[in-house]
Amino acid sequence: MILVILDISYSIDGVSGSGSTLAGTEFVGGTYSIVWWVEDLSGNVDSCAFKINIIDATFPSISTITDKSFFGAIKRFAVIQVQVRMALIRLLMIIALR
Repeated sequence: MILVILDISYSIDGVSGSGSTLAGTEFVGGTYSIVWWVEDLSGNVDSCAFKINIIDATFPSISTITDKSFFGAIKRFAVIQVQVRMALIRLLMIIALR
């Protein structure tokens, strides 16, 4: 007996798709309900349902910044922040002296 598959489809959290693999599907952390269906030429249908839990176990990383313009921008931001704070202090002193 030769079994000829007519259709293979799936559902991930209620969103349908077709094909025999989930290769290339991107999953973010969380739990997903997956259902696979298969149908043959005789009209026989079967399904398989399961849940998967994706856990992000990758530690965050940072690369070294070598762009000097970035540090210049940070320095200018810090200077502006200090100038704004000084202006607020002067404004509060003027209000307090009235």
